[in-house]
Amino acid sequence: MKARVAHGLGKLDEAVAALREVIERRERVLGPEHPFVTQNRESLAAWQAEAEAQP
Repeated sequence: MKARVAHGLGKLDEAVAALREVIERRERVLGPEHPFVTQNRESLAAWQAEAEAQP
């Protein structure tokens, strides 16, 4: 997944943007309560916090 690769490379802004897109698409197809969507939202929150903590 593009978001995970970007995160692994330390490109947090790109990773957050890509993961938001993934969440939007998965919500439309799978529904907002699907475990994949829930897991993606948890990752998004963690990555956003990580990005905010960067100098």
